[in-house]
Amino acid sequence: MYYFATFAFVPIAIAFVAGWLKFNPKSKERWIFALVGIACLSEIISSWLWRNQLNNILISHIYVVVEFTALFAYFMEFLGTSEKKYNYIPPLLFALFVGGYVFLWNDPFQMNAVPRTVESIIMIALTLFTYRHVMKNSGAENLWNFPLFWINSAVLIYFSSNLLLFYFSSYIATVTNGLSGWIWTVHLVFMTIYYSLISIGLWKTPQTQH
Repeated sequence: MYYFATFAFVPIAIAFVAGWLKFNPKSKERWIFALVGIACLSEIISSWLWRNQLNNILISHIYVVVEFTALFAYFMEFLGTSEKKYNYIPPLLFALFVGGYVFLWNDPFQMNAVPRTVESIIMIALTLFTYRHVMKNSGAENLWNFPLFWINSAVLIYFSSNLLLFYFSSYIATVTNGLSGWIWTVHLVFMTIYYSLISIGLWKTPQTQH
């Protein structure tokens, strides 16, 4: 866990630097840059709490809501209808769901496996719809130049690979330390892939509105 905590911040920081250097407040990728910035802050706070032997699970509960909101807003830039004023409803419902699960149906200092699982399923569905949208409206030969392609791929790979991890996370504490370490190592690998692809997507952000 020490090495996980030490190196988990590195790919997030790289993504933040890429987003900072190519930041365009009018681009759709502003949502992703904001999310990466909040991820950096969350990682710093969580690491500080962990190193001081304090429970940092509450940070995860807050972050999952922020993550869902930012990713949903990003995908709605491509999939949303003209009635954008209603786009806040799914994030609000998800936030209420997370709050109810964490504080009413579960111990707030335990892993939020159920909200994470629900989030993963929704994000996988959104990425598949987005791929369909891209293939219908853009030439396939241009996909490598689209920030959306890299970010969408990052979200699909990350949430697909971690779906089972989030679902069974409540059981991780009951297994041996060796197996638990391997599980979190696999998570770190896919998280590194996730932020690496996001770094490419942010780096390809155009300097004019698209």
